[in-house]
Amino acid sequence: MIDYRSHFRFLDEERELSVDARLRFCDLPTLRAELELAGLRVAALHGDWQAGEWRADSREIILQLGHAQDGLPALG
Repeated sequence: MIDYRSHFRFLDEERELSVDARLRFCDLPTLRAELELAGLRVAALHGDWQAGEWRADSREIILQLGHAQDGLPALG
């Protein structure tokens, strides 16, 4: 898990806003299961931002998602 805080300054309103956030990373099987529960499917899977093949040792998991229901368009 990664916790971080973003700071925003709105000059036209002379106001500042801080927002705390948390990123949680998981493995591919867990991610697929959570996506299926949300009604989504993996339409494409890549191991880098240049659409390289995903392998177990890839540093990234880049997904193109689609609706689990056939006939609906892919997302992203």
